[in-house]
Amino acid sequence: MNSHTTTSIDLIGGPFDGHSQPVAMALSDMARVIALPVNRNILGMLVGKLSTVPMPVRVAALYSRDQGNRRRYGFIGFCRPEDVEMGCREM
Repeated sequence: MNSHTTTSIDLIGGPFDGHSQPVAMALSDMARVIALPVNRNILGMLVGKLSTVPMPVRVAALYSRDQGNRRRYGFIGFCRPEDVEMGCREM
């Protein structure tokens, strides 16, 4: 049975600046770069509120900046949802 420590990640810059998100994952298992959908309801979705918006307007890409036992993700830029699988290369 896998066990994970619940920790939180800090988001820095861009539309999520100052948001801290709890995650149940070891720091070593977290991605170096993440992409989060951005629309007017996304912050509510991060704290468990339902949203009826099916598709993000754009995607925010963030890269990790580790500080001790905390993971912090800094804003890189925006890309279109359809470009996420290609790595948001148009930023």
